[in-house]
Amino acid sequence: MTLSVEGFSVKEFVCLAFSHDCKYLIAQSGNPHWTLFYWMWKRQEFIAKVKTGNRSHPIHQVSFHPVDSSQICVTGKDVFKLFSCNMGVMTQINTQKLDPHNFLSHVWMSETELIVGTEMGRLLVFESGKLLREMEVEIQAPAVQDSERSEVKKKVGEQDELNPLLPSVMAITAYRQGFACSAGPGVVCLFERTEEDQYRKARQIRIPLYVRSKDSGLVDQQEILSLCVSPSKRTLVASTDQGQLYSFNLTCTEENKHGDQAKFEFLTHSFHRGPIKSLSVCILKTLVVTCSLDRSVRVWNFKTNTLELYKDFEEEPRCVSFHPTGLFILVGFPLKLRLLSLLIDDIKNYKKIRLSGCTACAFSNRGHLFAAVCGDVIHIHSAVTCESILTLKGHTAQVSAIDWCEDDSRLASCDLEGTVFKWNTLNGNVESKTVHKNCEFTGVSISPTTKTIFAVGTDYTLKEIQGSQILSEVAADTDIYTAVALSRAGHIVFCGTSTGKVTAMKCPLSKPNTLIKFQGHAVSINKMVVTFDDQFLLSISDDGCLLIWKIVWNKYGLQRETDISYLEEILITKSDLETKNMDVALLRGRVMEYQMGNEYQLQLRDMKHKRELKEVKERLTLQINSFRNENQVLVARIEKLEVEHKEFISELIEKHSKAQEQLETSVKQKVIQESEMSHALQLRSQKIQEDHVKELTRMEESHKQAIEELVQQYEAKLEQHLAQLKEWEGKGQQEQDEYEMIIKLAEEDTEKLILEIRTTYEAKLKEKRALCMQLRDAAGVMRKRISRVQKDIGSKVKEIKQKEAEIVRMQGVVKGLEHDKKNLKMEIKHRNGNLEEKEIQIINLRNRIKDLESYKIILGTRAKDLQNQIEPKNRAIGELKDQVKKMGQELLQYENQDTQQKLSIESLTLRLKASHKDFRKEIQRVCI
Repeated sequence: MTLSVEGFSVKEFVCLAFSHDCKYLIAQSGNPHWTLFYWMWKRQEFIAKVKTGNRSHPIHQVSFHPVDSSQICVTGKDVFKLFSCNMGVMTQINTQKLDPHNFLSHVWMSETELIVGTEMGRLLVFESGKLLREMEVEIQAPAVQDSERSEVKKKVGEQDELNPLLPSVMAITAYRQGFACSAGPGVVCLFERTEEDQYRKARQIRIPLYVRSKDSGLVDQQEILSLCVSPSKRTLVASTDQGQLYSFNLTCTEENKHGDQAKFEFLTHSFHRGPIKSLSVCILKTLVVTCSLDRSVRVWNFKTNTLELYKDFEEEPRCVSFHPTGLFILVGFPLKLRLLSLLIDDIKNYKKIRLSGCTACAFSNRGHLFAAVCGDVIHIHSAVTCESILTLKGHTAQVSAIDWCEDDSRLASCDLEGTVFKWNTLNGNVESKTVHKNCEFTGVSISPTTKTIFAVGTDYTLKEIQGSQILSEVAADTDIYTAVALSRAGHIVFCGTSTGKVTAMKCPLSKPNTLIKFQGHAVSINKMVVTFDDQFLLSISDDGCLLIWKIVWNKYGLQRETDISYLEEILITKSDLETKNMDVALLRGRVMEYQMGNEYQLQLRDMKHKRELKEVKERLTLQINSFRNENQVLVARIEKLEVEHKEFISELIEKHSKAQEQLETSVKQKVIQESEMSHALQLRSQKIQEDHVKELTRMEESHKQAIEELVQQYEAKLEQHLAQLKEWEGKGQQEQDEYEMIIKLAEEDTEKLILEIRTTYEAKLKEKRALCMQLRDAAGVMRKRISRVQKDIGSKVKEIKQKEAEIVRMQGVVKGLEHDKKNLKMEIKHRNGNLEEKEIQIINLRNRIKDLESYKIILGTRAKDLQNQIEPKNRAIGELKDQVKKMGQELLQYENQDTQQKLSIESLTLRLKASHKDFRKEIQRVCI
């Protein structure tokens, strides 16, 4: 997929960003346009563009809003802008005016909250485009400066005091509890959200030093370029400017026991920190070796994609070649050519060959020869004796590449003056020579039949050469071919270009051919190799990457057998093997000792458990018997209670029946009495009702008369109230007029008060403006003070040089302390030997005790069968017990001696720790 904009050419893009739903893509271009482009990703449709910066105000990062894909944030030098894309037009959203800052990074914390990092180590928190607060990123120095870090600083001559680095926030990313940001070289700070909706610094993570690296000082100064969090929100990954990837587990919240700071670990393994210049692959193993300008040689496994071995050198390796067995490598250095052996965990020097200025080398396919290039001469040596066999002279310029044929009988070479040779390695004669003056050849490959040579150079073509004639050429359009590799079967030729592309084409080139191109590297490809099974293509480049390409033969209408068995054997030195065997034997002895001790403890534990089990059984049987007796007593008691209960129920039923009969007779009598009383009451109620009717008629007549009288009285009162109401209406009108007058007077007073307040606040505003002018003048004074401080820093540098001389003097003291340390180690070793002898004696005594105990058990079993001989056997057992007691006393004596030896060892270790502590304090005082 290729995204482009018609009528617009862009040389580089500085940053990219996808929307939260991966439907849209924004890309920020670099010089000279500094334009932001907006695409719809799936449809490959261009939507909008806008100019965001210029050469003096470059852009560092762009991002989408976490929810709304139409909103975009752009940050750069003195640039903080928010854009909104609507109907194919990008418009800038008004934001708060800010002081000039170099905004290096930013991150969205929510739909409205945005955090921006600056070059001066400040974090700006924005809410809906408005600045809420600022925070400073403070770096904590390591609590204890270890000896490794101090030694590295001495080796590389570190001069951080001359060039103090500010904690620039180059990268920032959000995670579950807050956000993580870089704080200068090799440091990342974790900030967590507090209950007050603010942020506090929670942890500080550093990139560790590795003593195996010759450039550990450079590793310590790695600038962190980007940060990201895994989808599970558990791992933080950081990339640096030296091409390394580090990871940190965010769920690990505890610090180390010694109070050390949290440290990054390699995400997979370390990579090259510079351009990779040479590459070679072996035949019998899935290994490939590379060398780089970072002065390291690395051995990779192209099947498992892992780093097997690596080694750093003081010199810069220029070329490398793998022996077909995968056990040796040949490395060319400016002064010597070295044959190195690959061990289980190291790369060791096997032999040095005096060939200065070696720029290319290659083992033969059978491994019995190797060729080395020194200028315009090719030297062929024996891989067994390393003696020179042939010297191939004929080139007039620097030889750039060589290649062995499949049977090692021919060798192809090319130089920078346009000459290609084919040599006979049996007699050293030249079989063919091709000259093309307008081309500098950079790569050559010979076919399995040795008849055809493929060469590439600076004339943008791939040449197929037979004899001394160029049969055909394939042009490379606008790219330059820089490397060439041929499949083992000779069916496909691969070419690397100056733009990092890999081109594949069928052989021979004279037939109609289709070029298949793949983009892989970012810059020019230096070398390519096809593995022996024709399944992988390996390529290296100046971008520091080793790419492994899978060759799909069906795509070319070809097939290749892949059933190849590889070796798994490795080399190990005799001394390393002996030390490992000694360690294994020592560990086996300790395991046996622990097993014997564990068996003895298990026997004692079994005897103890059996005794406890017997006691528990006896105790449980007693309890069961007691419970049975109690249960029988309770059963008898329950039977007795049941009999008593039945008797009580029968008596209760008889009493209840008698009481019920008496109650029925009494109820009948009461019913008769109640009926007589109700008849009398009915007669009485009829009489009362008649009297009530008479009284009601009388009351109605009197009520009518009273109502008429009340109507007359209330009509008279109503006339009086109407007269009073008219008087009150007149008074109300008068009061309303007075109220309106009061309101007018109050409004006039408030207007006067507002004018007075306005005049006072305008005066205060003028005072604030004057104060702002004073603060600006103070800022200018502070700038002058900063310049003076920088001058003082220069004077402090001179004092530091004087301190360095004092450090040299203190190194003598350190050597004396190291001598004392060696003497103490010898004494500890002597004590350890005595302790091991005592431990062996203790083990022998324990074995004797164990034998006596087994003999005691045998005597116990025989005692049951021989009851007539109990007394003499008891005497023998008593004697044996006395012997056991004596042996136990001897054992106690040896244990006391053992404890004394351990106490002496502990005192010596304490003395050693104290000397180490004094040594570290002295080193720290010297470094300070």
